[in-house]
Amino acid sequence: MIMVHAGNPVTAFTPYGCSATAYSNFLRSVAQASSAGHFYRPPIGPIGSQLTLTEDKWAAAVEIAIGRALNTFVVHDFADQATLKASISSCMSFQVEQYRLTSHRVATHHLG
Repeated sequence: MIMVHAGNPVTAFTPYGCSATAYSNFLRSVAQASSAGHFYRPPIGPIGSQLTLTEDKWAAAVEIAIGRALNTFVVHDFADQATLKASISSCMSFQVEQYRLTSHRVATHHLG
C-alpha cells in the first residue's frame, strides 16, 4: 500500500515480480544515463513519486484507480523511450507500455 512505503520509491513503486535490488539498479542506471546526456530530456518517474496526497484517506482510492501507472515513467520522445527501455532490459525484465499523448486522445501500444 502507498502509505506504508511513502518516501521510498524503491519499495513503494517496485513493479510486481521485480526485486527491490533490481529496481534500485534500474533507477541508478536511468540516473547515470540521464547524467551522461543519453536522454533529450530526463525521464520523469516513477510517476507515483511525483504525486502528493493532501489526505492519507485517499491513498487506497488512488492506488485502486491508477495503481499500475504508479511505477511508470514519462519520456519526451521515442528516442528517450528507447534509451529507457535499454536501461530496463539491462536491469530486469518487465513489460513496457507506451502511451502516446495527443491533444485529442491517448493511444496505448504494448512494446517488448
